[in-house]
Amino acid sequence: MKTLLRLIYTSRSNVHLDEAGLASLLEQSRGNNYDSGITGVLSFGHGFFLQVLEGPERELIARYSKIIADPRHRECELLDVSLTQDRLFPNWTMGSVGEFKRGSAHYNELLDYRIVRDDTARTRALLNALLEIVTE
Repeated sequence: MKTLLRLIYTSRSNVHLDEAGLASLLEQSRGNNYDSGITGVLSFGHGFFLQVLEGPERELIARYSKIIADPRHRECELLDVSLTQDRLFPNWTMGSVGEFKRGSAHYNELLDYRIVRDDTARTRALLNALLEIVTE
């Protein structure tokens, strides 16, 4: 089995994204990711993106380089980078779990994380919270 790279990042949106804009972004991402063998999930709300991406190392680094250069968002913060044998989102070229709900554990965890950085346990907790939402 081939080793894959997984990364988790947050960023702040520079543009107002309504439902149609988010759907367009997801559709574009799905096409790009499919071509590169990348899978993942995106959540967006209250001006923040939270994304988990996984795939071949070279392709994923190239994709993240494009993401951080994209003028639609700023303050990209890489929360975690790890090697893995197994994909968490094998069937999602870009899944979406919808908006952060203000006051939810997921939203509060993200805000807390943005205050306390470089905390592996918090990053894992954030990933687990995202996985719980995906599997509900």
